[in-house]
Amino acid sequence: MNLNILHNMIPSPILKVEKKQIGRIVKTDVAIVYLTDFVDETVLEEVRQRIDLLEVNYVIESRIIEEAIEGDQKTIFPLCFNSELPDAVSAALYEGRIAVFTNGTPTASIVPNLFIQYFQQPNEYNTKEKYAGRILSFLSFFITILFPGFYLTLIYHHKNWLPQKIQDEFFQHMIIPFWLEIFITLIFFQILGFSSYKISKEMILLASLIGTITIGSTAVEAKVLHPLSLIVVGISYLTSTILTI
Repeated sequence: MNLNILHNMIPSPILKVEKKQIGRIVKTDVAIVYLTDFVDETVLEEVRQRIDLLEVNYVIESRIIEEAIEGDQKTIFPLCFNSELPDAVSAALYEGRIAVFTNGTPTASIVPNLFIQYFQQPNEYNTKEKYAGRILSFLSFFITILFPGFYLTLIYHHKNWLPQKIQDEFFQHMIIPFWLEIFITLIFFQILGFSSYKISKEMILLASLIGTITIGSTAVEAKVLHPLSLIVVGISYLTSTILTI
């Protein structure tokens, strides 16, 4: 189905599809898709070799193919970009990149991966205001990585910038260090986010209610968390969701 969509979007003989079967016990179809006039032959040959060297009994999903393409490089950053958007995959092919499809998986794995791709919004290809979305994504990125650190720096190293009344009010709530409450709250928000994928739809409302009571009211009233710390973490978490594609 994905290949049919691509053929309709790129009706050209330069669109090439190389199909391979991976797996010793169960054969899974894998397709390497590229445009002959744009692709880098060196990168293409490297992708072919790494996929051919993959020896597994079966392939459940595309992550196994991605690990073969990534090779032995150890990094916390993703080296393959996944997308279910036909226009995003078509644009990547026109830019000279390679898309790898695995039968049974709706997403395409695009290599090589570029950091700028994570700032693209799904509607950039069919709207006039694409630069506004890109600027908003960059702004959200900097808020996510800098806002908690700026908050802690202000408290610990530049508290003299604040009026004395605000300083006294801040450190009255210091049951646990500010850096620790920021860290714990971020972890708790991540747990709430992951739980929305794990639990049923009927339980999402209950989980949200428990999280709101635990963090939003009880922890603040018990002076375990400072209200401003909760606001900082909440803003950082919301801006981080914009970067998730």
